[in-house]
Amino acid sequence: MTDTKAHLKKHVKELVKYLNGSTSIKNFIGEDITGTKASILIDNALETTYNVNKDGLLVDFELLLTFGGPNIWCDSTYVYGSWGSDFVKYKYVDGIDLLKTIACPRFVQVR
Repeated sequence: MTDTKAHLKKHVKELVKYLNGSTSIKNFIGEDITGTKASILIDNALETTYNVNKDGLLVDFELLLTFGGPNIWCDSTYVYGSWGSDFVKYKYVDGIDLLKTIACPRFVQVR
């Protein structure tokens, strides 16, 4: 395993722990930030993409959290990471109400 792959896996796994609600944001970004666990990610995302159906129902989202090495993003089910030719993907359980927080007040309903 390359050093970049090991580094990438470490960062993605830390984000999975954070999304599961079992660790602090400091373990992912190296500093403490105040706010709810979900709002910290939403407010500090580099880019947010919403998948909305024709009725305005939020189907899914994607948050770009880091860019340039490694690139890390998440949706409502997985955390993804890439760095050069290395790619990892881990499923998470939303322990911080990320989907509910990202949907309200932007959208009335969530799938």
